[in-house]
This record gives sequence, C-alpha cells and structure tokens, in this order.
Amino acid sequence: MAYRLVALEPGHAARYSQRVPLPDKSDRRLDVLCRAVIENPSIDISFEQHAASVGASVRTLARLFSQTLGLGFAEWRRQVQLAIAVSKLAEGHSVSAVARALGYRPSSFSDMFRRALGTSPSDFSPDIRSPNPSRRCRVSGAEMRTRQQSVHNSKADV
Repeated sequence: MAYRLVALEPGHAARYSQRVPLPDKSDRRLDVLCRAVIENPSIDISFEQHAASVGASVRTLARLFSQTLGLGFAEWRRQVQLAIAVSKLAEGHSVSAVARALGYRPSSFSDMFRRALGTSPSDFSPDIRSPNPSRRCRVSGAEMRTRQQSVHNSKADV
C-alpha cells in the first residue's frame, strides 16, 4: 500500500506527489514505527533505538522494511522527508524553515534534496518575482515526475 503526500500549487491545482510506501498493518511493529517517523520526521533516532522502541530486533525490523516496503529504513525515512519537504515548499515555506523542521542544516538539506530529486529545493518554492499574484511554483508536476524518474534510473544504473 502506498501513501501519497500531495502538495497543491498555490492558486492552482497542479499536483506534485512523492510516493511513500506504508505498511499494510500486517505487522504492528512496522506500522507503529512508520507512523512515528511520519509524525516526527525531524527526530534522528538510530535504527537500533527504533527497533527497541517497537519491541523488534534490528534484523527483524530490517527484514520487515525490505519485504513489506521494498526499501531500507534510511531510504524510506528520506522518502518521507522528501514528500513533506515538497509539500511545505510548494505551500510557500522557506527552504531553511523546511530544512530545520526536518532536522537538517539548510545546506545539507539542499544537497540531499538535489541528489534525490535532481533539482534544487528552491525550485519548489513559490516564485516571488512572478507577476501573477498566485505566485506559481517553478517546477511543473510533469517535470517533477520526469526528474524523479531520471534520478531513479541513474541510481539503478550504478
């Protein structure tokens, strides 16, 4: 099952989406951990601490992430953070505010965002220079999907 965080372009209904897989509730431990990370994406707790907090061994939890979500914990957490970031940036939050809300220094956040999505986080911020008072975002939904696919394909080639 996938959970999709969607941001609406201010003043328009162009959608940006970042798919984030969620557990199917077949394992309570995985479900509790995923919900905790989504509710508090800035908390930097080790995977070992997460495993202990839900009553699972590190090995079991790693296997559950891989089998159920198709990603390791670190990559899944980064997908959650990216989905939240895209949403907040399109709503007009500053890059530095989003970075801090997700537990990053702004420069580290920008680097991670650029590596993951192939574009700068400021490209998702409303363009304040736009003569249109709705302050359109600089990246279209189609362009976002193309960039994500391109970045994903280049990672698969490595």
